[in-house]
Parts: sequence; structure tokens; C-alpha cells
Amino acid sequence: MSIPLEAAGSFCPGSLNHKISTYPTFKDAADGFNSGQELSPQASGPGILLTADGGRYEGNLFGAEGIGEGELVFTTGMMGYQESLTDPSFAGQVLTFTYPLIGNYGIHINRSESSSVWPRGVVVRHAMKDPDHRDS
Repeated sequence: MSIPLEAAGSFCPGSLNHKISTYPTFKDAADGFNSGQELSPQASGPGILLTADGGRYEGNLFGAEGIGEGELVFTTGMMGYQESLTDPSFAGQVLTFTYPLIGNYGIHINRSESSSVWPRGVVVRHAMKDPDHRDS
């Protein structure tokens, strides 16, 4: 069943690009903020990335609290972090962004690859907490 995006309060990946008037909709990641649901505790403070070869890398935690284990992979894109985070091909992996600034333009409706965040962990040099874009 297809319903208009505006009526659903959700998103459809790619709908803006293809000018589709009716399409399936999916729950948006931001819907959790609007529905009154409790959010996961937020991690903060020092964290450690341990690699199989014995490497130890220290940094600061952000995002949901927990321990993530998976294959360490990277993406070199300067843009598209929202698409990378919602791309099912990164399921079960720890995603490293090589571009040093992540989060600067926020997240936009209709730009996700799926309705979930797939990596088990994310490594960035600098995560922006307050995006600086008119649409974010």
C-alpha cells in the first residue's frame, strides 16, 4: 500500500530524485525523537579501539552506549555519511570515516539507504554535535 510521504511522517529513499507521487514509506530514524520513546543512554568519556593485531587506539566515545565488535572497514567519501550509516552493506562492521569532519550538514529526510543504522561502531576524527546547514 502506498501513502503520501507527508501523511505518513516517514521517508522513502530516493523519492525526491525520481519525482514519485505515491511510494512505500518507512519509519525514519528521527521518528524515535518525536514519538516520546526513551533513547538509549549516550556514551561519553574515554574509549578504546582494539584491533586483532594488538593495536590500541584511544579516543572519546559518542553515540549509544555499548561495546561494538566487527571487521574494521573505511569509507573515503567527503560527503554521504548518512548514506553510509544506513547502508546495509556495512552491517556488523566498524565503519571508519577518513574525512575528518562528520555531521556538519546534519541528516536529511529521503537521503537514507534504509530505515536503520547498520555498523556496529563508527570511528571519526571529529563528530559535529551541532550541524551547520539550513536544512538540518
